[in-house]
Amino acid sequence: LQMLTITQPGAGTVKFERAFEEVTVKADSAGDAPKSQPAAQGESESDEEMAQPETKLVPGPWRLLGHDAFETDALNSLVRAITPIRADGWIDAKRPDDQTAHKLVIAIHNGEPITLLVDFESNGTTVTGIDVPFKATSSLISAIDAEMRDRAVLSFDGDDVKSITITHDGQAITIVK
Repeated sequence: LQMLTITQPGAGTVKFERAFEEVTVKADSAGDAPKSQPAAQGESESDEEMAQPETKLVPGPWRLLGHDAFETDALNSLVRAITPIRADGWIDAKRPDDQTAHKLVIAIHNGEPITLLVDFESNGTTVTGIDVPFKATSSLISAIDAEMRDRAVLSFDGDDVKSITITHDGQAITIVK
């Protein structure tokens, strides 16, 4: 996955993206290198000569466009729910309305974008290329509806707390580390 765009009616649109980087890796001699033809009788090739470096595309970290931080657990749940997209069953329902349904656009590296429309009221779901609505899994519904923006109001490490003071009805109690 390279990009995810989530449109939640009444809540707006969030867009995640990540870049892919070319990384050259040297295949080890334990069998990751492509097999070459056996050496002729009397010849031998060293493991180093047989192991050819190869270039792989490696996905970088996700970024939520327009925000410095996001709820990584919510994004990870969504990615797990859509890889692969599963149906709980095929249903006889009308196609979700593009204006009122939750919309998820999935961009796959070197592929055409896939659009998923989910009507939360009827649970009718469609995906690009499949005209028949299906019932989305509960994990997919929950993942699409999750808050993706960072919800931390104050961000600090618990080990940095020196004291906590609780005040109620004019009475205060302080806990000191």
